Amino acid sequence: GEEEEVIAHPTYEVLEHVTYKGVQIGSVLSVISPVLYRKNFSVRRFAKISLITTSVCAGITFLLGVGRLHDQSEDAIYDRAYRLRYNRNQVEMDRHTKIFAPIGGLLGAALGIFVPSYSLFSLAAGGLVWGSALGVGVWGAREIIRAQNEPRNEQTQGTDTPKKKNKT
Repeated sequence: GEEEEVIAHPTYEVLEHVTYKGVQIGSVLSVISPVLYRKNFSVRRFAKISLITTSVCAGITFLLGVGRLHDQSEDAIYDRAYRLRYNRNQVEMDRHTKIFAPIGGLLGAALGIFVPSYSLFSLAAGGLVWGSALGVGVWGAREIIRAQNEPRNEQTQGTDTPKKKNKT
């Protein structure tokens, strides 16, 4: 049978996941900010709004996660971490965020080096946010293509969960 790893730090894994959800939500919300401020749009304003929105969303989801886990048993937390680890959709979306956010940040920083009229920090921060939003978009596009190419059973959609192993 398929052997899986024991989850050494389940609380950390759950909180990391909910924090990534906040980053993903905040970055997608930030993408619409230029539409809201199109008359007074500036790169600095966009970067500031994006960074604040994404940070607030990540902070809120982290705190909600801490609150939710506060009164949960170790077994319940382990079970949640286990289900997250083996949910293909969650793992892939988080992976896309981890890959595209730094790429966006590096591209923003590179642009800041070559366009000295803009703040390097503003462009790097904006790039992180846009990279994260792009990661969510790429993941979504892949899911649409995947759904069109291979019909899935609704009961097992997004999960590749092997039989659960005891945590000891």
